[in-house]
Amino acid sequence: MPASHPRKADTQLEQYRSKRDFTKTQEPSGGPAKSGGKGYRFVVQKHDATRLHYDFRIELDGVLKSWAVTKGPSDNPEDKHLAVRVEDHPLDYGSFEGTIPEGEYGGGTVMLWDEGTWEPIGDPHAALEEGDLKMRIKGRRMKGEWVLVHMKGRDSKRKSGPDRENWLLIKHGDDYARDNEPLTERFTRSVSTGRDLDGIAKGLKSRKASKTPRTAVWHARAHETQPNKRTQPSDGKPLYAESGINAAEAAGIKLTSPDRVVFPGQGVTKADLVAYYAAVAERMLPYIEQRPLSLLRCPQGRTKYCFFQKHDTGGFPDAMKTVQIAEKDGDEESYFYIDDVAGLIAGTQMNVLEWHLWGSRIKDVEKPERIIFDIDPDEGLGFEHVRSAAVDIRQELEAWDLESYALVSGGKGIHVIAPLRPSTEWPEVKTFCKMVAQRLAEQYPDRFTANIRKAQRKGKLFIDYLRNERGSTAIAPWSSRSRQGAPAAVPVTWDELETVTSANQFTLADAAERAKGPDPWKDYFATTQSITKAMLSAVEKKP
Repeated sequence: MPASHPRKADTQLEQYRSKRDFTKTQEPSGGPAKSGGKGYRFVVQKHDATRLHYDFRIELDGVLKSWAVTKGPSDNPEDKHLAVRVEDHPLDYGSFEGTIPEGEYGGGTVMLWDEGTWEPIGDPHAALEEGDLKMRIKGRRMKGEWVLVHMKGRDSKRKSGPDRENWLLIKHGDDYARDNEPLTERFTRSVSTGRDLDGIAKGLKSRKASKTPRTAVWHARAHETQPNKRTQPSDGKPLYAESGINAAEAAGIKLTSPDRVVFPGQGVTKADLVAYYAAVAERMLPYIEQRPLSLLRCPQGRTKYCFFQKHDTGGFPDAMKTVQIAEKDGDEESYFYIDDVAGLIAGTQMNVLEWHLWGSRIKDVEKPERIIFDIDPDEGLGFEHVRSAAVDIRQELEAWDLESYALVSGGKGIHVIAPLRPSTEWPEVKTFCKMVAQRLAEQYPDRFTANIRKAQRKGKLFIDYLRNERGSTAIAPWSSRSRQGAPAAVPVTWDELETVTSANQFTLADAAERAKGPDPWKDYFATTQSITKAMLSAVEKKP
């Protein structure tokens, strides 16, 4: 860290104090200088005064060196935004958020838009003198390397007082640079209180949600409604919605229409759904990341028009990534995939209510990493038949030396899933799965069918093995379902399955609560097995 400048902080703050009447404004007058702790402090305050601007401030020599950036920071290196040097501010100004009275200097609303630490690249005092201050910023929104450049010779001349120093704030081309969706559009709320400018101006209470009540709110809401009955929000519901808004901001996703209700029967909003995915992301991502996806989108909520989309048609946030995959006809199409919680939130922003995934990953789409059997009951068959069928499929797979896991689909059935090493290609996998389904149908002809035709399913359970082919998809573990009751597809242990009463038993609230507990599939990724070995083993066991 650079040595302290010899000037006293009190001397540096003379101009700041002379401009303000502290009997009228709530701005701090500047107490004894205290460092920000680890590293030098950095803040950006969004200031809706005579003209909207962003005050960029960095700690140095016991004060906050300050610039008014007219268009705000941009993480596009092509943008060179004017930054006008203003008077030094006291360190405790970095926590100020509120309203400066009209008629006072800087009258208007101030938001704490970003905060963190910074470190100079080289000697900051010499850099300020030379007009070329390079820095590394570790903010919640601004990150990476930036530079302030003094446009010497282009300062604004003033009739009285010192000339106005005109600088440029520029992003360096590093891993944090991007050329779309400006920072100031992605982030519009306070990092301190979660309020927007209007909320601060009106004196609304902090909208920041603590992590503690988040899952508790979902738990409390799990039993708050009956089907087709609109619920009055519980006291905690706004807290959960706000945690969704905050999660979107933290992920760099601009969340529009956060209050739009997507599950009318339960009053679940888009912001609630974002918060749900933030809550279950750690459990969900290992199963969905790096896989081609098919998305069920419902722009007006689950009760309105919904459609499946698997190809990128543009307009999605960057966190929804794409990969080129060859189709059967040889042409290549752009498929969605995600890597992180930002991807889940980006999809939710684009009104995705269901996430369906391939059985293979994008690194080798020709070799599946799992097989799946979907049990689809005929109308009128109770769920106890579905549970029994899942156990039968599990036992059949065990006969082939394959361990399997149960997923309550959130729809009508159960998915029995066996993880695989990606060593066998799709045609062989599909042949094996078809053989398993047919063996069960031959062994229990009164209960099962492997025939896709509806006419063959009367009073039976269809063992759907057709999801085990290239391009076919199945619902992702922990995904929401676009169905009555706001259910989720939830992994369960085989012991737990004995007590499950319906395929849509687990609501989003239940799933969020379960995500905090023991992992029902804790050994899933440690299970190493393959179709080839299973087939060889079965052949050897034949008499």
